[in-house]
Amino acid sequence: NTSSASWSPAEVIVLIDKVIAQKSKAGNGQNFRPAVWSLITSCKGLANPAKGGPKTGKACKEKWKRLRTTFYAVDHLTHASGFAYSEALGANIGVENESVWQE
Repeated sequence: NTSSASWSPAEVIVLIDKVIAQKSKAGNGQNFRPAVWSLITSCKGLANPAKGGPKTGKACKEKWKRLRTTFYAVDHLTHASGFAYSEALGANIGVENESVWQE
């Protein structure tokens, strides 16, 4: 199958869990060797995708890279000065502060 990997929310959670479990094997810059990505791809939940192409080591590595980029962007934004964010309310954009977001 040469189609691109397609990621369900459940598969993303499996990927995150497996990467966390392998964290001790990460080298400088939290990078994994190809063998670790191969191990991750063989785990239950990723080995037989219901949709899209196979979850190859390269596909898992690229998905992980995109997830990290998104995480760091959101983390930076939620900790930015003047930006109110909470786990319970999110950005809490309401009528009273909507004008700030319209500028």
